[in-house]
Amino acid sequence: MNLLQRIKGRVWVLIIILILVGMVIDITTRISTLNYMNRQYETLAADVDLLQITLEAAADKIGYAASDTSVEEWARVQGLMQKPGDIAVLPLRGTPLVPTATPVPVIEPVEYENWQVWYSLIFD
Repeated sequence: MNLLQRIKGRVWVLIIILILVGMVIDITTRISTLNYMNRQYETLAADVDLLQITLEAAADKIGYAASDTSVEEWARVQGLMQKPGDIAVLPLRGTPLVPTATPVPVIEPVEYENWQVWYSLIFD
């Protein structure tokens, strides 16, 4: 009978140890999953911030494109339209101007005698 109780006690201890090991493995898995999900959250939060900035920039461009200023700029620059009283100046097609190269002056080194160097160091 004593042997049976010892075996029963050891079986219960073994079952408890197995349950604890399973719980530790489960907690470790959950912690690693949590760390992975936190890294993913930080990456996605940075992407959302970048997209928000892009959205604001696009909204600014849309607002400018719908304004009277942009319409007038397009009409004058690209549409070649003019207001009453304006004088339109259109450049004539011709030979393009070729820029001439400016020569770079060559500086020749001046060689001094040894006594001239010493003289300038002491007296100048």
